[in-house]
Amino acid sequence: MQENLIWYACAEHIDPILDEIVDEQGRAPDLLPLTAKERTGEADCHWCGKEPDYLLILDGGEK
Repeated sequence: MQENLIWYACAEHIDPILDEIVDEQGRAPDLLPLTAKERTGEADCHWCGKEPDYLLILDGGEK
């Protein structure tokens, strides 16, 4: 079994990041909104480096 793939996205870039993941992985990830408490400053938007609003997780199971 593979590990989960994780991305972070800000509200501005959620759509293009989702499109990129589906194009590259062939399926959509789980999309989880981040609360203020979950925004630790340790993660950045995959595209622009801003504080993320969403966590995207693709389980490492079979396609």
